[in-house]
Amino acid sequence: MELNKETTPSVHDTVNKTETTTLPSQTSSTSSAIPLQRIRPTRKPLVDADSNCNKSRCKLPDCYCDVLNIPNGLPPKKTPQIVMVTWDDSVNGGNFEFLKRVFARNRTNLNGCPITGTVFLSHKWTDYKMVQELYKRGHEIASHSLSHTDCAKCNETIWRNEILGQALMVHANGVNRSDIVGMRAPFLAIGGDAMFHMLWSNGFLYDSSIPSPQTDPPMWPYTLDNPIPHSCYGTCPKYRYPGLWEVPMTGVVGLGGIKCSMYDACVMPEDTEGLTKIFWDNFLKHYSTNRAPYLLSAHAAWFWGKWNRQNALSNFMDKALKLGDVWFVSIYQALKWMQQPTPLENLYSFQPWQCAKPEI
Repeated sequence: MELNKETTPSVHDTVNKTETTTLPSQTSSTSSAIPLQRIRPTRKPLVDADSNCNKSRCKLPDCYCDVLNIPNGLPPKKTPQIVMVTWDDSVNGGNFEFLKRVFARNRTNLNGCPITGTVFLSHKWTDYKMVQELYKRGHEIASHSLSHTDCAKCNETIWRNEILGQALMVHANGVNRSDIVGMRAPFLAIGGDAMFHMLWSNGFLYDSSIPSPQTDPPMWPYTLDNPIPHSCYGTCPKYRYPGLWEVPMTGVVGLGGIKCSMYDACVMPEDTEGLTKIFWDNFLKHYSTNRAPYLLSAHAAWFWGKWNRQNALSNFMDKALKLGDVWFVSIYQALKWMQQPTPLENLYSFQPWQCAKPEI
């Protein structure tokens, strides 16, 4: 059954949707995204990104393209090091207790609020009572599709049914619709303009599905007002979507110097100390340079019955929190900071990072 997108409220109003033209018919008969001047903007080196970034026109909170620099020119010492811990797939009895241990209530940010993360939720095998509990604790619930199938070649209607359909399913089970603002494509199989136009036209705030290269310094999230500022493989978008954010899957480097968008895909040490060091070494690439958000993404199943892995992640979190300028927040909270860059000394009263009081 096709979902009626007109009944779904927009979750962000920063996008100006009046300046539009029509997408090709194969995307959607009602498409209205703005075509890029370049036909094939992908697979270009990062050094070319700045030529497509007009900082006088692309301004926060609606637009960001200066991917190698801290928003608003804040110096690193006044910039919080954001860490975004995310999980993909279902939530159930197999991973719920682990998630609660990792995000223990006594593991707090500097303002005294428990640390938070993002769950990219798929429908199958999910216990929605457990999802609601995570949401009440302040964690972000984002869409990961209903069926968890490779949809790289799907049309916009199927993408809407999968991603918006899962968002509506989550909403029907106790999560405020206005808090479901992001998505990640199953298998990171992005669906080109069909997927991105669906997100843009249905009021989503961000996607986090596109793998990006390791750069020095690392990249900050960016909006799709401009061409993607790094190589993109697969079914990549050719149009621009003002105000829609991309949180690139920069990933981590595991054993042998192999980079993985999700660290559970890498060959990792099996001892607690060695895995903690991998997390820490990758973290320092962000912390010691431009403080770009550090994304740690995996599937919770990777930790099942593996206490060494669970202890390594916990040890890394505790070590990072002791630095005094590191904050573990959800992707939604990280983007809220980017839209309103706030110096470290003012974060204690930064409203989007206050303790969770969700209205269900």
